[in-house]
Amino acid sequence: MRIVLGRIGQVDIRNEGGLRPFVAEAMARRLKSGEVFTERTAESVVQDINALGNLRGSLNLRRGQAPGTTDLRLSIVPADDDRQQVGLDNYGSELTGRWVFSVDLHKSNLLGLGETFSLQLRKSNKELKTARLGFVSPIGLHNLRLEGRWLRSENSIGDRLAALRATGKSDIWGLALSSALLNTVQFRSELRTGFEHRRHRSFLAGLPDTDDRITRVFIEGNLLDRGYRHVLYAGMRISRGVGWLNADARGEADATRASGDPRAWIFTLEGVGRYQLRDSDVLTGVLRAQRASNELLSSDLFAIGRPGQRARLRTGREHGRAWPGR
Repeated sequence: MRIVLGRIGQVDIRNEGGLRPFVAEAMARRLKSGEVFTERTAESVVQDINALGNLRGSLNLRRGQAPGTTDLRLSIVPADDDRQQVGLDNYGSELTGRWVFSVDLHKSNLLGLGETFSLQLRKSNKELKTARLGFVSPIGLHNLRLEGRWLRSENSIGDRLAALRATGKSDIWGLALSSALLNTVQFRSELRTGFEHRRHRSFLAGLPDTDDRITRVFIEGNLLDRGYRHVLYAGMRISRGVGWLNADARGEADATRASGDPRAWIFTLEGVGRYQLRDSDVLTGVLRAQRASNELLSSDLFAIGRPGQRARLRTGREHGRAWPGR
């Protein structure tokens, strides 16, 4: 008896979704003729395409022309993924407005690159205003994606601290490259690297108080395991302040902390676990830790609790997925 590993024969890309050919070919590059066929690689390719806005991918297998081979047909078709949302919630702070009105707008594959443009607006019932622009686009190298974002936020502190007449402004922008190392329904692993530039200003009675300019380079990775009843997520980020883009040095007179070091190393670790006990009962645990090489500026300290961020971490059961052995 001789066992022969099945190999990939011909790979046919049927691109009917308006995706530019060089992007489609790059996304399918891991499906190489002559190599051993693995289900995990094939699923990752399809999931990478499904992650693109307004596109859907599927893979059909048929007996290859050469003995011991399987021919693949990768189909890319249009989809309607763009979602426009208007919301109202009470996640805000009493100091800046408990009620927050939000608008989220998205447009995908407008240029045929599989890209997504987004616009998010937030306004509280008091003086908190935030605008955010973002884009994510494949660049035609494997499944690498270019990401960019810009954010502006303005707030005025009210309630019991209104007498201070304190206000603040933040401007943040950055660029990054990301790649999904593994992308299946159950497991996803992603690596991202890039930089971000931030400026945070505060005012008292209309006069400048503090002004932090920070530029950080970073590398981060995460791993998601989603089962029938459980979700496990772990993420790690390492960043270091640099002097690019007129960033502050240590000891600036208008820094939020006189001894704060904007060039410090920061290590951040995050973990989330969820287990579906019953239909109406979910056990959730969240861990977030941060360690720095030196004392940080106030602008670099992390905040715990960002409602809605974990909404994407749903179990396979909530997705309607039936896992092996179930």
